[in-house]
Amino acid sequence: MKHMLLIGLGPLLACCVQPGAGAQSIAEAVPVARAAPAAPERIVPLEQASNFRDIGGYAAAGGKHVRWGRIYRAGAQPMLTDRDVIAVRALGIGNIVDLRSDEERILAPTRLDGIRYNAVGYSFAPLLETIQTALKKDGTETAIKEMYAVLPTMIAPQVRLLFDRLLANEGATLFNCSAGQDRTGLAAALVLSALGVDRETIYADYLLSERHRHTEWEVAPIPDALATVNPVYAYFAKYRKEPETAKPPSLSASDGRPYLATSFAVIEKRWGSVPAYLEQEIGLNAVDLARLRALYLE
Repeated sequence: MKHMLLIGLGPLLACCVQPGAGAQSIAEAVPVARAAPAAPERIVPLEQASNFRDIGGYAAAGGKHVRWGRIYRAGAQPMLTDRDVIAVRALGIGNIVDLRSDEERILAPTRLDGIRYNAVGYSFAPLLETIQTALKKDGTETAIKEMYAVLPTMIAPQVRLLFDRLLANEGATLFNCSAGQDRTGLAAALVLSALGVDRETIYADYLLSERHRHTEWEVAPIPDALATVNPVYAYFAKYRKEPETAKPPSLSASDGRPYLATSFAVIEKRWGSVPAYLEQEIGLNAVDLARLRALYLE
């Protein structure tokens, strides 16, 4: 059976290839995770949005829970309707942190004008080349795992920005990539980890993206002429025309482990632990952590 790779880092890739026969998970000890149904209040009901949800309500440090209505994760917002814009504004969002690349932000700008917008520029092209090379050599699973292996360093500047905005406490915070799945999935995992949410719950939250993406609203229509300007634009254009990309892909490898486990394994191998990564790579010290929990736990 062919395994479809539809990466939320755009989503830019839609490739039907066989998984590498020898693909192994970096995180061999990670238990198989399952996505539980989301609490009704977790999903923000919008007309033309993808994967827009609240990460409140989870059990966290000290017997407390993550506050509802304070931290939202989502896919891109280029196709929001006017009523969607009104509904999102009513959430009291003070900052948007966009995890996407320069190419993505140009092609699919948010419709949430007037809300403080935060981003760190980078090109997706180098990672696209890495993924394409892995696809040709070892197949889909290896390519996805290689992507998740580089995410902790690739999006570190964006994660620093996200924690900075959370600590500023200027209203609710929304962060997104294109699908609200991969980069957003890791960013959400790091925020929840900092708040003391257990790993099993973090994986369950990550896997909710399988159910709550609406790929048709993640990228606006792209003029054919624009596809000739940049290879990343070309991938977006191709993605829009591939009917098999309409269904969100599985976020678990063939062994049942979530792909997010690869990022955690890399973090724990290189930095020793997630708290060490947050301190050394992101700059989140003990005072910051205490403030974060005071602001976002109840």
